[in-house]
Amino acid sequence: MKKHLKKLFYLLLPISLIACETKEKAIEYVLFSGTIENPTSEVVKLVGNEYSVEMDLNSDNSFSDTLWIPVNGYYTVVAGSESSAMFLNKGEVISMNLNTEEFDETISYLGTGAEKNNYLAKKYMNSELNATSFEEFFALDEVSFTEKNTSLFTEQVDFLMSSKIPDENFIEMEKKALKYDFLSNVSNYKEYYVYLTKENDFEVSDDFYTKLKGFDYENENDFKTYSSYRTICVNHYITEVDDKEGLEKTFKAVKGIKSDYIKNEVLGNFRYSFFLHPIMSLIFFTLC
Repeated sequence: MKKHLKKLFYLLLPISLIACETKEKAIEYVLFSGTIENPTSEVVKLVGNEYSVEMDLNSDNSFSDTLWIPVNGYYTVVAGSESSAMFLNKGEVISMNLNTEEFDETISYLGTGAEKNNYLAKKYMNSELNATSFEEFFALDEVSFTEKNTSLFTEQVDFLMSSKIPDENFIEMEKKALKYDFLSNVSNYKEYYVYLTKENDFEVSDDFYTKLKGFDYENENDFKTYSSYRTICVNHYITEVDDKEGLEKTFKAVKGIKSDYIKNEVLGNFRYSFFLHPIMSLIFFTLC
């Protein structure tokens, strides 16, 4: 009897090992589906950093696809001229429904990962409904701007935490996104204030940029992930340049960036900035 049991054990052992291996193997894709009411395009797009896919709409305006996303993180879903942020993790099965005639009001998600994507949709709608206009916000005096920027950041963090999303990685990434949005506003303030008010001699107070003190401008992953982080970096390196000396100083700083990816992206912004300025453009390409 014991010999038979021993033989059975060894026969079952390989099957058990196969089952364990199958169970532990990570799923590398997302199953994404949905329905678009009143579509204005025959495809739905999903785009991210170095990733893009188009999904054809069926005759009933539904779509479905297996998405082999490169990383867990933020993506943008595009339906016609409308778009919305998404956050996808490999292994999720998620569906989206929306009506293009009331895009922000109707977009909703079901399935694994639905909580964080419904949060992102509602976050965007809230910002559209309650946000101060660009002109009003950046034309505020420094004290009022700082107070408004801080209160917006606090409200957004409170909204995130009240959502009680179970995905801890998403919570941490979204906290970082909100922080970068806050700092991006700080970084943009002087330039936008001057543009809107025409006060060309305007200067911020000495301690205005203390919130950016010690900021890491060399985080390649965050540069790829967060648009606000990219804005902060570009603003840091592309300062006001009015002459050859200023351009040479700024160009030297950019050339010192350790990350080739960040360096090339910032240089790309340089090229765009000087494209319409013939003299400075000539100097720039001479330095290149």
